[in-house]
Amino acid sequence: MKPLIVLVIFAAIAVVGVASLDNNLETWIQEFGVGIGEIESPLSVTALTANIERAEGFVLVDELTVEEGYKDLIVSCEFVSVDVPLLAGTKLYCKLLDSMDARTAGIIASGFLELTDDVPAGEVIFILITTIGSENSNSVEKVKNILIEVQNPPQ
Repeated sequence: MKPLIVLVIFAAIAVVGVASLDNNLETWIQEFGVGIGEIESPLSVTALTANIERAEGFVLVDELTVEEGYKDLIVSCEFVSVDVPLLAGTKLYCKLLDSMDARTAGIIASGFLELTDDVPAGEVIFILITTIGSENSNSVEKVKNILIEVQNPPQ
């Protein structure tokens, strides 16, 4: 059986504020190997929530001015496969992108989770953002799109 990767794209609105991320999901299927034919997505209904925390720190006002302030950071993603259970061994990636076009965007922060047990449909899965490309690259001001990649376990 050929490996199958399901990409669920979370299109964040261009100007993102605290807790105001859009939740329009688009599903892409990518199959690796040789073959001809159409593939239906094993996931048809999904949900995604980006969790934002406010952190105190310093904010760059202009080239010469730094002030105390706060930053809103995306710290995790909550993913739900509404109608299909996910199998143990499934790999989930939450990737924060720097532009709206997921095919050409750069990944500026990410998180990864491999399921150790089967997860029933409708259960929330938390993916912590653990890899940060540069300081505050998980800031809501820098993130333009969020991509969830779901890799089925080997069969």
